[in-house]
Amino acid sequence: MSSDPLATNGEEARWPRASMIVHAAGAALVIGLAGAGFVMSDAPAGSGARLLLSRLHTLLGAGLMILTVARLVLRARGPKPPPLELPPVHRMGMGFVHVLLYVVTFAIGASGFATGATSAWPDYLGGRLPEAPDLHALVPRQAHEALVFALLGLVFAHVAGVMIHQVRKGGVLGRMIPFLK
Repeated sequence: MSSDPLATNGEEARWPRASMIVHAAGAALVIGLAGAGFVMSDAPAGSGARLLLSRLHTLLGAGLMILTVARLVLRARGPKPPPLELPPVHRMGMGFVHVLLYVVTFAIGASGFATGATSAWPDYLGGRLPEAPDLHALVPRQAHEALVFALLGLVFAHVAGVMIHQVRKGGVLGRMIPFLK
């Protein structure tokens, strides 16, 4: 019998490498998007920095939506490790946080798209306007901002849950992080 707490019949209970890569890329995009979004909102309207950051934010946001769809496909069709041995309340909490992570991620993408569609972003992103449009008053933009804070809270809950289970049982990080065993 293996001493690995995640071993099952001699094989590690890990997510497939493709799932690990998509998870890591998605996490990096969320960090990049949050950073670009916060810096962009503080940049002066009409500045080159704001234009560059808005283009980067839009591109990264589209990338995150594509990765999230890919992640759901991998999760639905690919192999999965055996479930962790958790108390029922922890299992429910884990499932709830995961579902909300996906729902809020898609809602952020939709509100970001709606913000662009209800503003002068198409012209702005094409470089045809001298100043950036004021997006602060737009309802989709306000929803986008609120959803970002909701996502950051969910990411905190997700990471906290992983760390709690890592400390209590060990080996949980190795299920999703390729270089950890």
